[in-house]
Amino acid sequence: MPEIAEVELVRRQLEPVLAGAVCTGVWTDRRSRRVGHDELTALPPTTFTTVHRHGKYLLISTTHPGGRTLLAHLGMTGRFTHTPHGDPAPDARHVRATLTTDRGTLTFHDPRRFGQLAFLPPDRQPDTLRNAGPDLLNDPPTVAVFHRSLAGDLRPLRTALLSQRHVAGPGAYLSDEACWRAHLHPATPAAQLTPQQAGNLLNALQSVAHAALDAGGNTFSDYRQLDGTAGSYATHLDVYGRHSLPCRRCGQQLERLQLTGRSATFCPACQPPSGPLPTVG
Repeated sequence: MPEIAEVELVRRQLEPVLAGAVCTGVWTDRRSRRVGHDELTALPPTTFTTVHRHGKYLLISTTHPGGRTLLAHLGMTGRFTHTPHGDPAPDARHVRATLTTDRGTLTFHDPRRFGQLAFLPPDRQPDTLRNAGPDLLNDPPTVAVFHRSLAGDLRPLRTALLSQRHVAGPGAYLSDEACWRAHLHPATPAAQLTPQQAGNLLNALQSVAHAALDAGGNTFSDYRQLDGTAGSYATHLDVYGRHSLPCRRCGQQLERLQLTGRSATFCPACQPPSGPLPTVG
């Protein structure tokens, strides 16, 4: 699933092709339940103004009088392509929506249909966005704020990070990599972190996100930038996806455990629990 670095790279490429463009037509695949068919019909004729991002959500402002925002979440396999007028049409497979503008066609592809595309008023934003914490890249919390937020969360640390409640943007690979860099066991209750550990974790999250940005993001299967470029950060991963391989730091075999139904990879030597861990599954 694309995480904050991948979504930020898409935002940077969407900005120059959408800011100031006039939307003149919309087509949607009505089999995709997370594409807002009825809402999107209210989009044209509308001018796109700016392309924002909060966590993993893209928020495209418009001149619509109701203050509506075009909201996009890439889900597991979603991606955008942009085709200028006169260029060959993109591959038609898995197309869930197209937005025609005076600069060309923006196409939303999503093989597994977990992505979201909707044209929503301010009071209808998804709960995951409305309840999200500060953005990891654009408006990161201070260490004190981050630690105070974690202190009220009894869930395993990795689960707490994936919730987006404490900071918006981390996904599976970012959480695994940051916990490894900060020497924190992923099952440690978030509430047990000391201020120093919270600061180390926040720094690690930002460091991994910036490194992924520099590498063009992380492509495991479907993720591509707007121009079709794949990311290369997967070759720099230290723990995520490396279960049973040696730790790059100490040589110990990496292990995997299930936390609330999702797999986390960690090094038992570099990330020992600081105390008894709760039973997790």
